[in-house]
Amino acid sequence: MTAEIAPYLAEALRREQGAKDWTTIELAARANIHRSHLAEILVGRRSPNVETLERLCRALGQPISRLFLQAERLRAERGG
Repeated sequence: MTAEIAPYLAEALRREQGAKDWTTIELAARANIHRSHLAEILVGRRSPNVETLERLCRALGQPISRLFLQAERLRAERGG
């Protein structure tokens, strides 16, 4: 994953998490990933790999394409 889209993916994930009103611990448990790893993804310190993105999207009940579409919209809004 390129560094260009990673911060927008992180924001899209935070928005989806917030829409469900889940804590980072709840999302990490539902996605079966360590909460500290998820926290680093959500603040943009780490870029998730495809497997992690799939787990997160499955937990959030959405296709991975929707997450990328949301990230692309965020990037376009900010002139990225």
